[in-house]
Amino acid sequence: GDLGGWPKTYAAVAFQPGADPRGTIDRAFAPFLGTTPAMSLTPEACVRALAARVEQTEQGIVILVDALEELVTLESLRGVGGAWLAELIACLGRSPVLGVRAIVTARRDFLDALLEHPALGPAIARSVELVSPLSSRAFAEALEERLAAYGYSLEDASMRDELAAALASAPEAM
Repeated sequence: GDLGGWPKTYAAVAFQPGADPRGTIDRAFAPFLGTTPAMSLTPEACVRALAARVEQTEQGIVILVDALEELVTLESLRGVGGAWLAELIACLGRSPVLGVRAIVTARRDFLDALLEHPALGPAIARSVELVSPLSSRAFAEALEERLAAYGYSLEDASMRDELAAALASAPEAM
């Protein structure tokens, strides 16, 4: 059926902020912005440029920022790069743009620190989707599925159970 102006296909940009946020952000957005470095634009101007690209190509853009907690855990993100990224996400949260969406992941134990961020906090609070930690059994199933995708399997059930228990007890495994 008719999607009411929504793009039928989407391209994705996925990244972790990391130790070099400027470089990471510029490389991640290069396929959509061409030779214009994303961080040479204001976050609002970047959103406008992405929206123009969606309108021009009729292909939506999904921005996936993994490990958003790095904004509050890495010293490298406490400067311009982190502020720019936070404002970009906040801008998309305040004024959604047809065909441009941001999805972020963050560890639960850093959620309070992210919510305290003046620009980012309100955007996260309005659209948070909490995901429960995986059980040992779910970790085992996920592990087996990922291994099978590459043609591998665990040697025996005890190894699977041991790995699943170790993963389930480590908060960073999620």
